[in-house]
Amino acid sequence: MSAGWVLLLVFFALLVVNTPVSFAMLGASIVTLLYLGEPLIEIARTGYTASAKFPLWPPCLLHAGGALMNSSGISDRIIRFSQALVGWLPGGLSMIAIVAAMIFGAISGEGTAATAAIGTIMIPAMVAPLRPPTIAPPWSPPQAPSWW
Repeated sequence: MSAGWVLLLVFFALLVVNTPVSFAMLGASIVTLLYLGEPLIEIARTGYTASAKFPLWPPCLLHAGGALMNSSGISDRIIRFSQALVGWLPGGLSMIAIVAAMIFGAISGEGTAATAAIGTIMIPAMVAPLRPPTIAPPWSPPQAPSWW
C-alpha cells in the first residue's frame, strides 16, 4: 500500500470517529511518517523549521496588538472620534465604520485586526431592528484599511 493511501485512510478514519480536522491531519501525517519509517524526531524538526520562519510572526503579532487595542478601549475611542467626524453625514453609521476601520488599520497595520476590533462593535449596531441585515456586510470594515 502506498503512503498516499495510508494518509487518506487514516485521515478519513479519524474524521469518522469525530476527530477535529486539524488533529485528523496531524494524526494522519504522523501515522504516514511512521509507516514510511521516518524517525519521530523528524516530525518535531519539521514542525520547528516550519514555524521558525520570520514572515509568519508579524501577522500574528499584529492580530495580538489589535486584540489588545480592542480590549483596552481604544476601539471605542476611535469610533467616538469617527462619529464626531462623519456621524452627521447621511449614511453616518456606515461612514463611521469605514473611518474607524481606516484609523484602526493605520494604527495596527493589519486589515483583519481592524475587522475583528471595529467589526465586533459596528456590525451589531448596523444590523439593528430598523435596518435590513444585508446592509452590514458590504460596508463592514474589511474594505476600509485597503483605502488608507
